[in-house]
Amino acid sequence: MGRLKKLNHRIISIKPQRTKNRFNITLESGDVFGISEDVLISSKLSEGKYVSDKELGMITNHEVHQKIKEKVLHLLSFRARSRFELYTRLLRKGFDRSKISNVIDELEEKGYIDDKEFSKMYATHLIRSKLLGKIAVKYQFKKHQIPSDILDPILDELYIKYPIEELIKRIILKKEHKLSPELIKDKKLIDRIKRKGYSWGEITSVISSF
Repeated sequence: MGRLKKLNHRIISIKPQRTKNRFNITLESGDVFGISEDVLISSKLSEGKYVSDKELGMITNHEVHQKIKEKVLHLLSFRARSRFELYTRLLRKGFDRSKISNVIDELEEKGYIDDKEFSKMYATHLIRSKLLGKIAVKYQFKKHQIPSDILDPILDELYIKYPIEELIKRIILKKEHKLSPELIKDKKLIDRIKRKGYSWGEITSVISSF
């Protein structure tokens, strides 16, 4: 068995920061670093204890992991988010790619992150409240990079529950138009329906049925 590395960092003080549940660790060398209460407890740090370079590295990695997790949970406290959205947000904050993935994998396994449930909720909002057609909904989902094998069945189910004909009628009635085949000549209305993500075939099919 190899010789154990000498423990050469003595903790001379552990003091709470002004930020809740965070502490400053001061080493005999004069170095100071901050950690969360969870990391402090799990690492079993105390004044007078000696820690090695390896242990300090593990504590630092644990602290980064905890910080990323707290930021993810904070974002999720406002609304559900896709895995890719969380990943890109944290990447922009300067966190390491592999560390972000590790945290997201952990929270996904625990059920905090679920792309399927997120897709159902977000797509329902876009269709039921925003009255969007499939073209527009898929465009909105591009930034979330949801796989088609997850998204497509959800959209198929939702457009059965909220038929395209009814959604287009709601858009027309919202503008206080009477349901008439003559609406096909109203360029402003047709352009509005197109911007909502409906194809020309869907629009003409609905209007001609009036």
